[in-house]
Amino acid sequence: MIGAQLRRARQGAGLSLAALSEVTDVSIGAISNIERGTSSPSIRTLRSLTNALGISIGDLFGEGGEPSRPSPEFVVRRDDRRRLRFWRTGISKELLTRVEQTNIELFYLTIEPYGSTGDAYTHRGEEAGFVIEGLLELTVDSETVVLREGDAFGFRSDRPHSFSNPAGQWARVLWVNTGNEKEL
Repeated sequence: MIGAQLRRARQGAGLSLAALSEVTDVSIGAISNIERGTSSPSIRTLRSLTNALGISIGDLFGEGGEPSRPSPEFVVRRDDRRRLRFWRTGISKELLTRVEQTNIELFYLTIEPYGSTGDAYTHRGEEAGFVIEGLLELTVDSETVVLREGDAFGFRSDRPHSFSNPAGQWARVLWVNTGNEKEL
């Protein structure tokens, strides 16, 4: 699902695998494996690819199921959420907003025990979040904090950041990204 969406975006931008590789410093083989669905990218790699293609991570989410009941364009019903699973990192995201309608991406993150984004990454925009359940270890610049249920955070996305679940229980986080920067 994510690979097919990424391939469509790359081809729509008129870029070859080699050209995208050159711009992102992600190997041709790695991009090909992601597009074929044989490899799961880290969030950092995915950010690099989407930034180079001029799209948001939200654009890679598959379509939700058939709408369960008619809804206004500004509503996303529970059963109609778009889902993206980073199986290598132990993180899954559900997109709670329609990226076509707003520059705000609202995500419901589920992080497996000891799941992690890996290395720090940056991108345009801002982000904020609220820990619903479990623990979230968040590093921004070189400062690391452990957030618990009920704790919140916010920072500019151009600051190097990463996160993980340092515990043996699942973590759930409501996460907001801005800077989708699409033509509305």
